Amino acid sequence: MLSAQDVAHPKPAPDLYVELARALGADASDCVALEDSPTGVAAARAAGAFVIGVPSLDGVVLADAHLVATSLADPRVLARLA
Repeated sequence: MLSAQDVAHPKPAPDLYVELARALGADASDCVALEDSPTGVAAARAAGAFVIGVPSLDGVVLADAHLVATSLADPRVLARLA
């Protein structure tokens, strides 16, 4: 598990996503990121990940995500993660 304290630049920089992918032996472009904030979406996109935005608070707009869902139970989310 990694956090902002483990990278030189926190979100919205892509560092955390790049480091997470590296730790998994993957390229960030092969990863799917689940995000609930515009800052997180920006970081994941900058890393090259496919971003699924699932707002956790009313009024949060995640228009820059590749896919926006109202819940993790959305069939489109499950299909992308399969």
